[in-house]
Amino acid sequence: MKLKEVIPNIADREVTIKPTYRKIDKHGRLYLDVANANKEFLVVLVDPLPEDKINFLKVGRSSS
Repeated sequence: MKLKEVIPNIADREVTIKPTYRKIDKHGRLYLDVANANKEFLVVLVDPLPEDKINFLKVGRSSS
C-alpha cells in the first residue's frame, strides 16, 4: 500500500518532526523527543529502503 493511497492529501501537510531513521525497541516502543510529550500526532511508519539509513540516520548530536 502506498502512502498517497492511505492519506490522499499527505503532500499538503506540515512536517512536525523531520524524517529520521529509528529502530523500534524489543518492547515495541519508539522514543521521540521529550518536547513532544502530551502532543497528538498522526504517526506514519514506512519500511526503509537501503539508502534511507545513510540519508536519515543521525550521527552525533547537533542542534539542527
